[in-house]
Amino acid sequence: MTATANPTLHSVPDVASSRLNSVFLQEEIARERLAFRARMASMIVVSIWLAILMPIHGAVYYYALLLVFVAVGYGHYWITAYVPHRGLPRLALIAIDFGLLSFTLLADNPLNDWSLPPPLRLENGGFAYFFVVLVSSALS
Repeated sequence: MTATANPTLHSVPDVASSRLNSVFLQEEIARERLAFRARMASMIVVSIWLAILMPIHGAVYYYALLLVFVAVGYGHYWITAYVPHRGLPRLALIAIDFGLLSFTLLADNPLNDWSLPPPLRLENGGFAYFFVVLVSSALS
């Protein structure tokens, strides 16, 4: 007895593949939703910390930057959920995340009366936050 190929079985992997892709997409969307919620929670903690440590006129600049970080985080979620070809836009948002973090750590607050000299801007330990973004983007 010889084995013969059943032609109806060739359509089964296509259905299973599309179902598998749908499940992966739903999990990817759930992951981005969780990452956005974590980003929101961390931004709330940072905003409370800023309210405690800085006077309001100096903290407004950082609150604006926090809003941009939140918008970029929502952009990650939105692109994952609604854009069919999302490879390049997601890479662009990762680049925007790193650029915004660099700007936040290295640029002076224009609302402050004082500013640090350029060599001292990296001495306060803020450069370690680059590793946080690097790890979070690598895990995603």
